[in-house]
Amino acid sequence: MKHKLRLAGMYFRFNLASILEYRASFFLSAATMFFNNATFLFFWGVLFDRMGGSIGGYDFRDLMFIWAASSAAFGLSNIVFGNLTNINETVVRGELDTYLLQPRNVLLSLLMSRMSFSAWGDLAYGVVLICLSGQGFRGILAFLLAMVTGGVVLSSTICILQSTVFFLGDASFLANMSTNLAVNFTTYPEGIFPKAVRFLLYWLIPAQFIVHVPLRIARGIHAPVWVAAQLLAAAFFAGFAMWFFHRGLKKYESGNMLVTRL
Repeated sequence: MKHKLRLAGMYFRFNLASILEYRASFFLSAATMFFNNATFLFFWGVLFDRMGGSIGGYDFRDLMFIWAASSAAFGLSNIVFGNLTNINETVVRGELDTYLLQPRNVLLSLLMSRMSFSAWGDLAYGVVLICLSGQGFRGILAFLLAMVTGGVVLSSTICILQSTVFFLGDASFLANMSTNLAVNFTTYPEGIFPKAVRFLLYWLIPAQFIVHVPLRIARGIHAPVWVAAQLLAAAFFAGFAMWFFHRGLKKYESGNMLVTRL
């Protein structure tokens, strides 16, 4: 574990230094994503006003929380694991060889080999929004928990979807569609969905563990139980993602590439 954390730290520092070489592009991408997210919140505010201040049992303050948690979790995920959504493409092109040649954890090296410019805008938006939402101390702690554990759940879900390439061949359409679906479900009040859909939100598309369970914690609804459930869910999805990737890795056929990454 110590070596993995050291490797993760080295990747993070290297990727951050790389994107700061293009500061104008970096800040422009981050700012664009920040204001893009803000426009959606504006339209939701208009909708809440016309619906009497409540939709699906959520008021506008609750919506601000789930938007902040979703944006921060997505941002953190794509900052740390910037190559997450490229697993399918990497395998299809036979470019996984470059990671197999490295004497380090294959999955960790693959996921951390890039960092997203715009993801910093998502993270900043989440932090600013939670500060503006008027959450108390418990709400801030719930947000931080959501940002980290929700980021783990989201990253694990995307990794699982992307890793279907080992079993299905080029699964880019399925992976991208499912990923967008998982992210989109984190931005809607839970109460608007019927019970059958909520079950899917817990397990098939675990949006609940990215935003809705942390909101329950922020509200103080059986907080200790939900904190334990949130931590267990993060551990479960992370463990399953690693197992699923390495199970699929056994089916990988080399692209016979003669280059390696230094």
